[in-house]
Order: sequence, then C-alpha cells, then structure tokens
Amino acid sequence: MKTAHGQVIELQNSPISEEERSSREAFYRPMLWVVNGQRLKSDATKFYASLRHGKIVKANPLTVLVPRQECLLLRKWENSGTLVLFDFGELEEASEAPRFGAPVLWASLPSKQEGMAVIMPIFRKSFLDAVVSGGPLVGINCGANVQPVVRVPMPPSIQNWQPRLGGGSRYYQRRRNWRM
Repeated sequence: MKTAHGQVIELQNSPISEEERSSREAFYRPMLWVVNGQRLKSDATKFYASLRHGKIVKANPLTVLVPRQECLLLRKWENSGTLVLFDFGELEEASEAPRFGAPVLWASLPSKQEGMAVIMPIFRKSFLDAVVSGGPLVGINCGANVQPVVRVPMPPSIQNWQPRLGGGSRYYQRRRNWRM
C-alpha cells in the first residue's frame, strides 16, 4: 500500500525469495516491510530467545543488538536494505516476551553488523500515527514501566562449569560408552 505521503508499506505474510524482496525494495522507494511474525509456529519463540541474548546499545529509544543465528526470521530478513517491522500480534503470549503495556512492532534496522540485528520496539499506535501523519517512527524509551529485555549474564562460576570427568554413577558411565 502507498500512503498519502508517498511511503510504500509492504505487508508480508507468505514466503518471499531474496531476489523478489530486493526487486521490490529497488522499485518502491521509500518503503518498509511489515512481516507477520506468527507465520511459522517457532518464529516468535526464536525471536524472543534471540532478544534475551542481545545487548542493549541504547536506552532511549530502546535499541538492542541481537544475534541472528538462532532466529530464522531475523536471518531471512538480514539483507534487507530497508526497515523491517515484525508483528507478533495483539497479545504477546510468549512468556519470554518483554511487556510494554501495549502492542508493539519490532523494527529491524538496516545493519551491516555481521551476524547481528539491530532491533527496536515501536508501539503499534506510534507506527500507525507516523504512517498517517508522515512523521518519523518513534521507538520506546526505557523507563520504570518497561521490564528488562536482556537477561542478566550468569556469574563466571556458572558459565565456566564443566561436568566432572571420571567417576559418577553407573548410569552415566553406560551412557557415555553408548555414545562412543
């Protein structure tokens, strides 16, 4: 669809090849994508799992650097040269989803960071207001009402934990021999 301000918004629900996506991005300028984040059963779960392993690079507006390797949705759209917004629906039912008090779209900003995506939440209402007015998209500022997005790192004592070698129960010894 094309807005009164000349912005093209592609609503993407079905699979699209990278060639077709690039073709549309070259033809429709300026444009952005709104991608259905619920198309595949695991999309939302994998997205939020990647988000938990991200690093907050900016608090206002909240901007997170997120690893792409575990999330097919992020990998599929990583080469887009334009803004991509992921819509996971009205209610963020996934238990690992951050809560903002209102529905959000997750913007993946065009980035050349190898293996990483730059993600920013935007209230759905702010997105619609920007589309209607032709104004800029405004991200969500971190405040007292926003729950943390990124998990606190584990203490080094837990990160460096290694299983004991040798000894152990007979069950684990049999299992170890079975794998070899």
